[in-house]
Amino acid sequence: MLCCWRNFKGLVHYEVLKPGQTVDADLYSKQLMRVNESLKKLGLKPERNGIRDLRRRWEEVIDTNGEYLSN
Repeated sequence: MLCCWRNFKGLVHYEVLKPGQTVDADLYSKQLMRVNESLKKLGLKPERNGIRDLRRRWEEVIDTNGEYLSN
């Protein structure tokens, strides 16, 4: 599986997962950190709290069985 991360300027970071590998909370969190590093290398700043809040928001979606999205 190919995981791609983009912003308004284009591709920021990508990773190719091993066959059968799934995206779970641990991998997603690690990817967010690597995306943050990629943004820094590109001289771009992540949105003030965007990268830091993504994991928390993603966990809220899981914890509420998707109900978070309807708010």
